[in-house]
Amino acid sequence: MISAFDYAARTEALRRLLEEEYGIPAPSEPSDPLEHLIRVILAQHASSPQKEQAFAALRARFPDWAMLADAPETEIVGAIWHAGLAHQKARRLQRLIATLLEEHGSLDLSHLRTMPLEEARAWLARLPGVGPLTASLVLLFALQRPALPINTAIHRVAQRVGILPPGVNAARAHDILQAFIPAETDTVRAFHINMLRLARDYCRASRPQCSDCPARMLCVYAHGGAPQPLSENKSSK
Repeated sequence: MISAFDYAARTEALRRLLEEEYGIPAPSEPSDPLEHLIRVILAQHASSPQKEQAFAALRARFPDWAMLADAPETEIVGAIWHAGLAHQKARRLQRLIATLLEEHGSLDLSHLRTMPLEEARAWLARLPGVGPLTASLVLLFALQRPALPINTAIHRVAQRVGILPPGVNAARAHDILQAFIPAETDTVRAFHINMLRLARDYCRASRPQCSDCPARMLCVYAHGGAPQPLSENKSSK
């Protein structure tokens, strides 16, 4: 019998269960990493249409991203106001572009395609306004690297189901869960997207739908904090 506190085994069981429930998402196309990074910054506290509207306006106003470094903040704000928090995001974008130009002499991030994964994530996370989540999103979706992004929703699901040790925050969860998932881009992408689906459909912040959740037989939260041995867990399908 596998211990209920074997987090790696529990994560693998959850991964397989989610693939049975939701399938494996279609692969995404590689994209320019800097453009993806800018989109991630604009997306914070914004809907997807708002983000895309702001990105299109920003690109039209600044066809060369280097122009952002010295542009008046008001011009950037005027382009991205659709996405909300415009002044905050404008300052972040300016600091990002200025840092890349001053410290690295280029806005080209293509070297991250071949850099060891953890080095690439650390390199991105050193940029102003970029943390483990943003870095992992760029690596996974723009560069097709198997970096696992952990946002608030995924962290909530991971804590409730019981695949993280108690007290682990979202930043630390990146390293822990990354080690539990096979280092294949399609597998990591599927786990990320399927965890988001589970959070949206069942494991909501308030009023989680535990009785209908496909992960309920595995879930610590659904059992009142008492994890069941994995040999007793079965898919609810």
